[in-house]
Order: sequence, then C-alpha cells, then structure tokens
Amino acid sequence: MWRQGDLLFTPVKQVKGKLQKNNVIAYGEVTGHSHQLTEGKVYNDSKRKEKYVEIVGRPTPIIHEEHKPIVLQPGKYKVTRQREYKPAKRRAQAVVD
Repeated sequence: MWRQGDLLFTPVKQVKGKLQKNNVIAYGEVTGHSHQLTEGKVYNDSKRKEKYVEIVGRPTPIIHEEHKPIVLQPGKYKVTRQREYKPAKRRAQAVVD
C-alpha cells in the first residue's frame, strides 16, 4: 500500500469502471489541486464511486502540488480516498424515569 495525502493505493488483480480521458485521480476538496498519474490509465467506477489506476511498463510517479511525488510500480491499484472522521455533536438526552 502507498499513500499520498488522503489517497491510499492498494494493489488489486483487476480494475473496474470506464477509462477516463485524463489522468486526474482526484481533486483536492479545498484548494482544487489534483493528484495526477503521469503515465498510465485511470478508471472511474461511478456506480461504486471508486477509482483505479493501471501502470504498464515502468514505475510511474503520481504528482500533487502540495505533496511529494510517490512512485508506483507497474500493476493495478484501487484508489481509496480517506477522509477525516468528524462525529456529529452529541445532543444532550433527557433521562426519563
């Protein structure tokens, strides 16, 4: 597994979804910066809201304006966007006897 910011890349046996026309894996939630695959293919499974990347031939960097590049080896990867857990404020509950 590899991580870049809030994205986690996990090796898989097959990719799912449709091939994207661009190599943007994800856009930042606040800044609009993007995680981009420099070479290879990005797949979008809109039904499951999942992304996959496929790298063929040689190790390939993933770049982002705010993070150091990471290099993925040839293979197939599921991309998981990890988000910070923010529980809802607890409401005071009245006790009834």
